[in-house]
Amino acid sequence: MADTTTADGALAVVLKDLNKKVQDFVRKSFPIVVEIISIEKTDKKGIAKEILIAGGEQDGMKKKVKLVVFKNESITVRGETLNRKKRMGLIEVIRTEGNNFSVCKIKEGANMITRAINNNDILQAEVFVK
Repeated sequence: MADTTTADGALAVVLKDLNKKVQDFVRKSFPIVVEIISIEKTDKKGIAKEILIAGGEQDGMKKKVKLVVFKNESITVRGETLNRKKRMGLIEVIRTEGNNFSVCKIKEGANMITRAINNNDILQAEVFVK
């Protein structure tokens, strides 16, 4: 930890904290959204265990990054069409495959994600931010 008894040390601590807050703000305000491409691995029952996403190192993907999987739906309410992001599950990057792809382990929602992919539904995922 920096020496906070000096002006330079105190400034370093403040800048480090500010940097983290700016990064959190950017992640929440401008989430990284990627497409789910395919099932990579299934269990004996045919339920997806691993999936391929169109997001790699250039998109900030790295091992252990968690993403929320969702499906966009249009719902008509009182004559107005509204868009809804329906949460399908949670995935975690287990490896990147260069700049454009990553393989993810399904942590939650394996049945719903498998069904949606098999129905050729368009699924997307965005980096999970607490």
